[in-house]
Amino acid sequence: MHEPITEDELHNRMFYVRPDQGTIVRHQNIQEAAFEFGAALIKLCPNPSRELSLALSRVEEARMWANAAIAHRQGESG
Repeated sequence: MHEPITEDELHNRMFYVRPDQGTIVRHQNIQEAAFEFGAALIKLCPNPSRELSLALSRVEEARMWANAAIAHRQGESG
């Protein structure tokens, strides 16, 4: 079961927090990994195809959520 969402948690989710250098590097690593996976999909899957387009959209979504996790939890180990 999840804990209730507090105003502090909501603020953390809704407002920009300037990233520190370690956070920037983590974002860059996520972006590079997503790019490499996307490039592999382009090489291995029929192109163009609806399925490839959907797969790449999911890679973009995963990158977005991973970067959100990093941004929202700055300072936590990862």
